[in-house]
Amino acid sequence: MTLESLKDDIRMRSKIEEFLNRCQSFLIELSNQFLQRLPLQDNFLQDLSFIHAPKAVYGEFRTLIRILQSMSKRGQYYTWSETSMKLALQALRNREVGLNEASRIYGVPKATLKRRLDGSNQTAKEEKQTPGSAGDLTPELEEKLYQHILEMEACLYGLTPKDVRSLAFKIAEKNNIKHRFNKTKKMAGKKWYYAFLKRHRSLSLRQPRATSLNRATAFNKPTVKDFFEKLEKVMDEHGIHDPRYIYNVDETGLSTVQRKPRKILAKKGKHQVGAITSGERGFTTTAVCCASAAGHFVPPLVIFKRKNAKDELRDGAPPGSIFAFNPDSGYINSEIFFVWLQHFVECVKPTTEQKVLLLLDGHTSHTKNLDAIKYAKENNVVLLSLPAHTSNKLQPLDTSFFRPLSCYYIDETEKWLRTNPGRRVTVYQISMLFGKAYARAASIATAESGFRSTGIYPFNKDIFQDYEFVTLPEDNDNLPAIENENMIVDPLFSELNDVDDNGIPKDVTSDDSPFSCTSVESTDVNTMQTIPSASKTPVIPSPDLSDNCNNINIQPETPIIATKEVKQWQPLPSTSSEFQICSVTPTAKKVMQELRKGSRKPQSAIELTASPYKTQLEESKAKASKTKSDAEKRKKVAALNLEKTVKSNRRPEKQIKKDAKRKKVPAAELEKWFCKICLHCAIEDMIQCLSCKCWVHEECACVKKGIKKYICPSCTD
Repeated sequence: MTLESLKDDIRMRSKIEEFLNRCQSFLIELSNQFLQRLPLQDNFLQDLSFIHAPKAVYGEFRTLIRILQSMSKRGQYYTWSETSMKLALQALRNREVGLNEASRIYGVPKATLKRRLDGSNQTAKEEKQTPGSAGDLTPELEEKLYQHILEMEACLYGLTPKDVRSLAFKIAEKNNIKHRFNKTKKMAGKKWYYAFLKRHRSLSLRQPRATSLNRATAFNKPTVKDFFEKLEKVMDEHGIHDPRYIYNVDETGLSTVQRKPRKILAKKGKHQVGAITSGERGFTTTAVCCASAAGHFVPPLVIFKRKNAKDELRDGAPPGSIFAFNPDSGYINSEIFFVWLQHFVECVKPTTEQKVLLLLDGHTSHTKNLDAIKYAKENNVVLLSLPAHTSNKLQPLDTSFFRPLSCYYIDETEKWLRTNPGRRVTVYQISMLFGKAYARAASIATAESGFRSTGIYPFNKDIFQDYEFVTLPEDNDNLPAIENENMIVDPLFSELNDVDDNGIPKDVTSDDSPFSCTSVESTDVNTMQTIPSASKTPVIPSPDLSDNCNNINIQPETPIIATKEVKQWQPLPSTSSEFQICSVTPTAKKVMQELRKGSRKPQSAIELTASPYKTQLEESKAKASKTKSDAEKRKKVAALNLEKTVKSNRRPEKQIKKDAKRKKVPAAELEKWFCKICLHCAIEDMIQCLSCKCWVHEECACVKKGIKKYICPSCTD
């Protein structure tokens, strides 16, 4: 680089720096004028002309300034008051001043004043201010749409922005409302959607949490009420009111691959940002954690998916932790839970005078574990299981502890990967990573928060609000039938309540009419339709049914007819007050009815250590073992009978050789007809075993001819 080019580069940099400083001061002044609602001054552009900035940069900045100038001049509507408009209109109608003079004196725009004077505005009349357009849906319809959105969200079937826009179009079409929606896409526009959110400030776009169908139907008021009643009964019966003796146990998974990497800083506009993980799919290890309402944590149990133990697996684990190994999977089972329960009793040391309450979920390793239930009862531990599929709301560890534990575990995993580049996280690092995360998450405040948020301690059975339950909307319980929602009735007949099921008025001379005390000449509907609305008809007073019928002044021989012309009785579009949302989309009530049709009744809370449940479990276990032994005996008898039948049906070896000679089959070909049962080669109808794929003679297998599914005796054993 030459000296001259270096000087030019320095000059250009100084000019750009000066230009940016000037831009900064200009933008500050620009924001102040916007806040004061003042128009932009043209001298801003003139002040910038002395800067010799690059043409491209200066041109783009001038374009931005012009756009901001035009934006600042827009939106200055209704600068006048209704009082000024009213006085100006009065002065013009009294011919006191002219149009121009009235506009100048009262500060009202001339064109606006002229339209109000002529009455040419369709919506704005006289001095009333109506800012913005009237909207595409009436306020009543928008209110019904708003309530429908809330009800569907409460039923866990929330509507997306596209669903709301599409539903708005259907509502407008159903009610024959003149609208500006897109008829090609059959959807309202984005501007209408954002304006709708502004009119209903309580709505916002949220990211929902995935909830299974079982959890949606299980967490309801009767189930939760039953749980708190049993919890209160257990606490009073055993005298467990101290938070030091109320515990909760649950399991969580630890993977060698982090589930969701944390957010990182990266360059703007980059299409994809990645983060290193140890693999596509990791190995799962289970950690059994337990905490009390007072903040005491029992040392955890770590379950590895392997058969043999190694000392390296224990490195870095939380102090006092115990370990178990499950070769089939890394999950808990009945034997491992019994080991943990022994560990729990050693740490807590319950006594006869002061028992301990242990809350746990309804996993089969807990509720069907007879050995663990007996051990808990002998060692003064009261087991109370939570209702099925409600642990996300009623289990303290799920609500407060496991989420920060998972975040800290991911944090420690990413730190280890950065400090050990090129290495993978294996099962040998899980204890160390879990130990660091456990030390950060296991705090007294976290444990107390979990028990408080679930209402277990301090005991609060009204901790959950109505909107947290998935229930049928009470507002839709008394909705009218959908079939007749679009039918309208003449006001006279609707007052008499004399309308049939189809919405068509009955004969007014019916015996059910309150005017039947006086003889009235019959008049059918066709006759009434031909009578013009301007005809003179007698005035019928509104009768009081408690009075005597003789007090009603009705002239005889005069038919009772409608006061206005009725052209044809047919369904017409409903008004906004009569419109029901169920006519264009399934309502929350219908959705919940369909949701609960196929759902089973969830398992309620159970005191596992209670004598009735323990006795019932013992009986069911004895019955199951007896059924299993009987099945094994029947299987053995069937195998012996089959073996006897095969031996009795086995042909002599001489007969087999004679058949082979008679059919003149080569020896190599004859070997293909080997039977597994008779152990000889004979050309006969054969069948193949589905399990071992071996062929046997149908006669030796004692099966019917043409059978397709067969399993040989050796595979059955």
